[in-house]
Amino acid sequence: MDYVYYKLPFETTIQFKKGVFNELENKEKSVTGFVVSDFLHKKVYNLQEEDSMNEQEILHFSSEKPIVISRRDYLIEAQSAIHAFGLMGVEKMVYSKVKMQIFDHSKTMELFNQLCENYPTVFCYLISSAKFGTWIGATPELLAQKRGLQIKTVALASTKKLNDNSDWNSKELNEHRFVVENIRSTCEKYALEELEIDEPKSHPAGPVKHLLTEFSGHLTKNNFWNFLNDLHPTPAVCGTPRIQALDLLLSREMHERELYTGFIGLNNELNADIFVNLRCAQIQEGRAFLYLGGGFTKDSNPENEWEETENKAETLLKFMRELV
Repeated sequence: MDYVYYKLPFETTIQFKKGVFNELENKEKSVTGFVVSDFLHKKVYNLQEEDSMNEQEILHFSSEKPIVISRRDYLIEAQSAIHAFGLMGVEKMVYSKVKMQIFDHSKTMELFNQLCENYPTVFCYLISSAKFGTWIGATPELLAQKRGLQIKTVALASTKKLNDNSDWNSKELNEHRFVVENIRSTCEKYALEELEIDEPKSHPAGPVKHLLTEFSGHLTKNNFWNFLNDLHPTPAVCGTPRIQALDLLLSREMHERELYTGFIGLNNELNADIFVNLRCAQIQEGRAFLYLGGGFTKDSNPENEWEETENKAETLLKFMRELV
């Protein structure tokens, strides 16, 4: 039996659903219920709920172990990617890595409860399925929220430590601007009415903080699922221009992203709360694999980007260490 535990931002109630995650055959057709996708929407899963009181909840483990690279290899690949920016016409690329942590998988539910308790403003989840294994996360990034035809989305990009009170530098401001412009373009493509774009502001997310710009508007027709699929992946998790950045990152990343940077959340005819799957880990027997990324521009320093991914890892690692 597959299942999901989740808690929406600013809510205290943990929700639980069980059933079977079915892979969608027609990914362009809107679905109802809990959904999760991989990075490029090649696989989109929808939970078909079932009422099976007698079935015990077990953790499903993937048989595939993701590739973990060393700091040295990360820096080499990242620097090579930066050198290719001009040749490939890339302005920003998100380069990710996998970090392995010894972890007692029997304490996965305890870890989820810790995330819910300590990160009340983010989307916390624990999902397990025979199709993709067990994943857990506490993501701060809203992809899109729907209330009727009213839409809300955010640009969340650029990162520094939570206690860093320095001004955002030009590299960080440019990195954020790429995401803002891309989301603005998608909103204009769908002719959102009464489109409002707030000024960027610092937004805390566990041990780090990001630049956040909020968007709101109204769809002119009920085409939210199309809007969602056009919007994702944004430059916050892929890069820009999208095709060129995607070609570059796929040539440099040695691991498959799987569900990392895919979308995850709930959708129905009237309401939707869909998030980008960040600050997440895949749980396997005796260990956890954390997926971590950073936004690169031509002005990036790979050493600094490595440190950024290590800082992001602390969102989950600080509790994993306590539970070993």
